[in-house]
Amino acid sequence: MNMPGVFNMVQALIRTTLRAVAVAGAVGLAGCSAPEMLVSFPSHPKGAEVAEYSFDLHQPSVHTFNPYDLGALVESQQRASKVDTLLVVLDTQGLKGRMHQGIDAAVYGQEVLRRFHRTLPSPSWRGQLFVTEASVTGTSAGSSAKSIAPAGTLKGADLAQALHQLSELSVQQPGRVAVLVVTAWDRIDPAVEEAVMRMRQKHASASGLQVQRGESTPWVGKKTPGMCFYAVGVGNRHSRERLYSPDTCGGFWAADAVMQPAEMAAMGLEVLYDKAKDDDGDGIPNYLDQCAMTPPGRTVTSQGCLRFPGPEDRQPEGVK
Repeated sequence: MNMPGVFNMVQALIRTTLRAVAVAGAVGLAGCSAPEMLVSFPSHPKGAEVAEYSFDLHQPSVHTFNPYDLGALVESQQRASKVDTLLVVLDTQGLKGRMHQGIDAAVYGQEVLRRFHRTLPSPSWRGQLFVTEASVTGTSAGSSAKSIAPAGTLKGADLAQALHQLSELSVQQPGRVAVLVVTAWDRIDPAVEEAVMRMRQKHASASGLQVQRGESTPWVGKKTPGMCFYAVGVGNRHSRERLYSPDTCGGFWAADAVMQPAEMAAMGLEVLYDKAKDDDGDGIPNYLDQCAMTPPGRTVTSQGCLRFPGPEDRQPEGVK
């Protein structure tokens, strides 16, 4: 047989084999697909559409607050009150017309005090609330207070003048005094620094003399253990550092940092109460101390027990 004939026979054989394979594959696929369930989807002529996502539920809300039980905390830690009179100033004049976190800054400042009020336990001290201008919301800033009563409006063109008025009132209060001011940080200028310094001065000396612009003015204060000054600032400016001094009593917080229950409770403890009671003076408060009355000057563990007990520290057998 010549070569062309052989070539034609091979081509015919290949075609026959390919047809057989194709038929078998089709039959196999038909057998596999027959049991499958078909799902019908409605058709959309315009295709899929994605609606705009609403962020309404994610907007900050200033009305949800579950306070810590500060009274139970104070009792369990055996904390004594360090304040006889608390004077609170809401600087409505300095906060009005501003926005913070998408909220009217004056309303935000009121909310700071509302949460502070709700956190406070029944007091052993007297609290008074002053504003620097009538409340912008038409509601008394102290209406929700459990222990701080609205006491009036401080007149003045700026915060410094309001604090000078408060200084005169503070020296008339009985016992130890703490002052808490809620304002905008950029309201704390050199004039406010001086007003706070003068207030502290009047609580350290019974009398003194102020010399300003060539004129001397006598003032009357009271010699007490001192006055503690605290401020909460609405806004992110850090001018509160102007009032910081390591040798004076007080503290300063950004409003955003104390709006949650735990932080608000910590601020309440700082403003109103002494440190937790520690009878044996080992640095571990009673409520955490598992070994009462350890010898003075010894190294203790975080539980208040001796780190390196010696033979003299072991109790005789049978003694508990």
